[in-house]
Amino acid sequence: MMETVEQSDVLRPFRTAFAGKQALVVGSGCPGIMSFPGGCGVVVRNVEAIGEVMAFDDLGEFDVLVIVEGRPIDKPEVVAMLGQAGFGRPVFYYPFPDYVRPTVLVGEQAFRTPGFNTGDLIRPAVDRVVGHLGRGLVPGFVPDLVCDSVSGLPADGDLTEIRHGVLIVGTRNGVSILPTEQLAFSFSSNRAAPFNKMNIFYKTPEGRIMVRHIPYQPDADAGVPNESAATRSVAQVLGEEPYLPGRLYSQELQDLLLKPGWDVQRVASWARPYMQLLRRLVQDGDGEWLEGRYLDLTPFNLLWHEGRLAMIDMEWKAGGPLPLRYVFFRGLYLTLARVPYVVAPVPGSALNIFGLCIAVSAELGLDTAGLLESFLELEAHYFGAVFPGDGRGPEDADLAVAYGKGTPQDLPPSLYPLLNLHLQVFVESETRGFCEEASTWRYIGLTHEPRIYSVPLPHFTADTVKLRIDPSDHSGMVRLHSIDLRTADGAELFHWTPFSRSDAELSGMVILNAGPRLPEAVTILTNYDPMLVFPLPAGMRDRPPGAVVLEMELSALSPELYDAVAVVLRELLTN
Repeated sequence: MMETVEQSDVLRPFRTAFAGKQALVVGSGCPGIMSFPGGCGVVVRNVEAIGEVMAFDDLGEFDVLVIVEGRPIDKPEVVAMLGQAGFGRPVFYYPFPDYVRPTVLVGEQAFRTPGFNTGDLIRPAVDRVVGHLGRGLVPGFVPDLVCDSVSGLPADGDLTEIRHGVLIVGTRNGVSILPTEQLAFSFSSNRAAPFNKMNIFYKTPEGRIMVRHIPYQPDADAGVPNESAATRSVAQVLGEEPYLPGRLYSQELQDLLLKPGWDVQRVASWARPYMQLLRRLVQDGDGEWLEGRYLDLTPFNLLWHEGRLAMIDMEWKAGGPLPLRYVFFRGLYLTLARVPYVVAPVPGSALNIFGLCIAVSAELGLDTAGLLESFLELEAHYFGAVFPGDGRGPEDADLAVAYGKGTPQDLPPSLYPLLNLHLQVFVESETRGFCEEASTWRYIGLTHEPRIYSVPLPHFTADTVKLRIDPSDHSGMVRLHSIDLRTADGAELFHWTPFSRSDAELSGMVILNAGPRLPEAVTILTNYDPMLVFPLPAGMRDRPPGAVVLEMELSALSPELYDAVAVVLRELLTN
């Protein structure tokens, strides 16, 4: 079994503490425990039940005993058992959302530390992972693996029944293997290796609570910009900062999206303090640019503290000024991407993240012309090497809608007006069929006014016989006005409109023609892989040599046109 970065995170805070010691790591009820790293004096074993540890013949050879338990335990019983084995005063740590891929590890002393709000640390971590894994699709649902402490802890912080997994650390001398002032840890493990980090929450001798940000890789110094990142116009700066108690600003958005009937205006009202903060931070004499140190100013790096929005964990710094609208769009996009689920909004509201971000930006007065393209370009420029992927940048996604009993659902939630397309174009020749290697893609941000988008086709050869257009990787509604193939100097090779009688194969697409109740034709993309396939005329072989360009005239639906389409679709669905 291969070890993942997330799996090893549950032991990450202890790795340096194991140095010079004989440590036994035991997994009980943990199928993946053998994938945790051993070596350097660390022995890893798996058992069926925690009591089997007592029968190990070599137990006396170890200085440290670490038990990763994935099933419910009785804490007093475990403490007594370890005491009999010579590991007195064990320390308990609680991983959230579970021990397999923890994003937070909280020591038991953290629950008893005045001024340290464990709930503010645990809840966002749990919600983020729940949403990523596709769980939590019913409001109020918390996965079984998550401890009851998420929703409320005893006043003394004593968890006698632990249901979601626990890390138990005992030593021969009864002294904690980690400094007792360390309260909790959080992990960022979804990045390229040089950029993963751990946050350590600790209490100083003076009683202050601080947060130390350190890289996973030991040769990267905290507080020093990551030079490999700086060469890509962004630097990762890790250091220390005071811990600020308070609720994350981003949590307010999640609360809002769990209120039935939310709409763009309400989301914009929530985002207004964020926009106002950005406006206050603009560079002198220019209301549209921010200093590069505000690249990481997102709603989940803001919290309400003493009546104002305070910045935390600002680890990324750009090498130059940043467009304000990019920073705002980025913060809104990344915050919505962390929302695990929503309830039904006002009918017709965009449920895709790109569309909602554009609508909120417009509501707050930002110029949205080219905004999506700018965001995709800049995000790839700054973070393309930080987050693993294909280099295409962030992708659109639907917010998961939880429909309860009695919730109206007139139309499928994915059939809404699209404001962006991820277009892919394939060509088929006499010797090669449709394939990824002979395809071209482009992100398109739509406007309500028709606009022509050009896509060069470098794989279009003289023996090309078919053209395939996948207009989107998402279902929804769009206005497709025309499709043209032209030479580089503008000569027309092929022309098609929804009213053309020429052959065209439609898959996952329906075209609603204009009529008495539908003023304009609308294209409905019914699944996540719609396509148009055109046989090309044989006469194209005689075209002048040179590049070929695809031109598509497209536009987004207006609210009035969507209302008209909705009426037509309701009738079709009910008849």
